Parts: sequence; C-alpha cells; structure tokens
Amino acid sequence: ETQTSPLIAPGAFSGSGTVESHFIHSSHVSGRDVHVWLPERYGDCSERFAVVYFADGNNCFSRNGVSWEVDAALEKLMVSRLAPRTIAVGIPNAGKDRFREYCPQAVYEGLPEAWKAKLLESMCYVNGAPISNDYLRFVVEEVKPFIDAKYRTKSDVDNTFHVG
Repeated sequence: ETQTSPLIAPGAFSGSGTVESHFIHSSHVSGRDVHVWLPERYGDCSERFAVVYFADGNNCFSRNGVSWEVDAALEKLMVSRLAPRTIAVGIPNAGKDRFREYCPQAVYEGLPEAWKAKLLESMCYVNGAPISNDYLRFVVEEVKPFIDAKYRTKSDVDNTFHVG
C-alpha cells in the first residue's frame, strides 16, 4: 500500500519529484517501510528506469535529522547526463538489529568461538549473531521484486545498483 511515511513529510525532501513509501512484509527479517523517490515527470512518460537501492535508507530523503539528499544528487547527475534516468529506493535499517543485518555473516561464522563470544558481548550484537544473509534475501527476494512490479524499472543487472 502506498502511503506517506511519518519520516518523510510531503514536500520535505530536497529535490523535485515525489517520495512514496510502502511497507514490505518479510519472511526473512523484520518488515519495514521502504521509501521510493520518483524523478520529476516519472508519471508523464512510459520509459523504464534504472534503480539504486540504499541501505540505511532512512537517511536518503528525510529532513528529520541527517539527509544524504539522494534525490537532489541524482537529479543533478541525470540533468548533466552523467547518470541514466533512475529511481532511488531507501531501505531503512532495522534499528537495534542494524549491525546484525549488515555484518558479513560468513566472516562471523568463520571466526574462532572465543571471538564470536566476545562479539556477542558487545553492544552491537546484543540481540544475537549476524543475520546479513537474511537481510540480503529480503532485498533480493522481497524488496526488488516489489519495486520491479510496482514501478517501470529496468530490472537487469546492468541497471540495478546497491549502495551501503
């Protein structure tokens, strides 16, 4: 369902275009809103767009704190013809599970047991071991297919990017 996110007030982003938010349910990690920036005139054409996905996407467009101003940067790159027409998707982190989702799971699993125990004692992993493989499944199996079905995307590998 398309909605305005409580993190992003209408008109509260730096560039032109629009930001839509969708709650994505997940069987791999906690579900969450994802924020989709559509360039100005997206709705006026039938063209397909490249897609860039941003981890820590709660910082892409929000004016409530730090903003990467992704919309303004992409807009400048597209106007200068340094980037193809692109949609930006901000995937917010999971808050208390942020480190668990982003820490490379294979690296953790290859550590000696004593090191694993030490990491689990740290504040970053208070909720358990890394679950980055599950996060990647969320992005690849749930978020990307939703975005490709909902928007006019170029879904091939040459037009799909991930930042973060």
